[in-house]
Amino acid sequence: MSSAPPPPRKGAYLKHVQNLHKDQYTSTQLKNSQEVDLLDDIIGYVKKRGAIEKHYAESLLKLSHTFQVRIMNTNSYRNG
Repeated sequence: MSSAPPPPRKGAYLKHVQNLHKDQYTSTQLKNSQEVDLLDDIIGYVKKRGAIEKHYAESLLKLSHTFQVRIMNTNSYRNG
């Protein structure tokens, strides 16, 4: 009778798999953190751009209202 070979060592394989998962988890966390930072930057940009565009629209509205009043006064002067 020949003796069977010993079973493979499971401890080393488990360590290897644990380290692999740990590395993958760490890299996933890093990528997630970078993407959250990017989204925060985009949110800040959109808020600032929205504020600028709102101010611009309000200024255009005021300007157009001023000229509309002038045009109406000029037309009523000419017609009257």
